[in-house]
Amino acid sequence: MKASITALTLFAVTATTSAFAPATPAFTRVGTPLAAEAEAEKQEVVLDTNFDDVNIVKLLGLARLKKKARKNKSKANDGK
Repeated sequence: MKASITALTLFAVTATTSAFAPATPAFTRVGTPLAAEAEAEKQEVVLDTNFDDVNIVKLLGLARLKKKARKNKSKANDGK
């Protein structure tokens, strides 16, 4: 009986202390970045500012647009 209690205590101690051990990284970066990563870093971000052909009613929804219009109208009337 005493041997089983000792074994269980030893098992519990070793199981709980291993949880606090520092983790080793699964993947490490060694050397230079890959060619695809280097090419991606060189590319510039191009922003599209032409929104003429965007259907706002479909994008935002008619109910949300009506709510925004009411809020803007209310704000405009409060300023007068």
